[in-house]
Amino acid sequence: MAVNNTWNAITDTLVNTAASPPWSAGTAPANSEVILFPDGNSFSALGASLTSVDLAEMIVARGYSGAIGSSGTPLTISSNLVRMYGSGSLYYTDGGGTTDLLIVDAASPSTVVQLGGATFTTVILLRGALTINGTVTNLRVGTHSGTNADATCVINSGGGIATNIYQYSGSVTSSSGTAHTIWNMAGGSATRNTGGAITNLTVGAGANMVYKSTSTMASADVGPRGTLDLSQVQGALTITELIEHPQSVVRGAKESGLITITKRWELGDATP
Repeated sequence: MAVNNTWNAITDTLVNTAASPPWSAGTAPANSEVILFPDGNSFSALGASLTSVDLAEMIVARGYSGAIGSSGTPLTISSNLVRMYGSGSLYYTDGGGTTDLLIVDAASPSTVVQLGGATFTTVILLRGALTINGTVTNLRVGTHSGTNADATCVINSGGGIATNIYQYSGSVTSSSGTAHTIWNMAGGSATRNTGGAITNLTVGAGANMVYKSTSTMASADVGPRGTLDLSQVQGALTITELIEHPQSVVRGAKESGLITITKRWELGDATP
């Protein structure tokens, strides 16, 4: 899609300023536009509320180094697609529409991206430090270069929700007060703190889940070379069904008197 409006600021400026600079079109972002924060620009887009605006696309180029919004005053807007490739921080709150797809493949693993509001249909994290304070239906965590250090994600207790998590790499820590319906781990490491459950958990080869919550888990399927660590559970826990494949590791299930497993299937040489 063609870009309609490009950030051409010559100083840090409020993002809703209707002039050129900071916007090439001389107007603030509008419905159905494609906006671009371009390579080579380092001036920050100071946060502002554009709750009535629903963009087609927002692109933060790899060479853009300015910040967009701040922790106290995020950019509040909606967009069908957001592509975050830059090195500056992004504080983005969905303005009440729906952000269908947000891709975080930032210039550095330490680049801060913070999301709030509702609803993000799908968020894909490949590189960056992502914090979720809003509602995400599907969170997918992978890697830009093949290392777990590329991607870190924190889902906060103060409103952070991720209904389904598909994790291929990276590190995810959740303190959400809302249950995760699905957490599928094909790799990486994760911690589920107290606050809510994981309804259905799958831990694949090389993946490591530390489960501290006392909320009931309906099913846990730990695959070969996967690890489920229950040794740090903070109170009584019930797991309705636990499946342990050969060469899987489940820690703390037998040693602790806090854990009740209704159905436990140890296949082959699973390690308790």
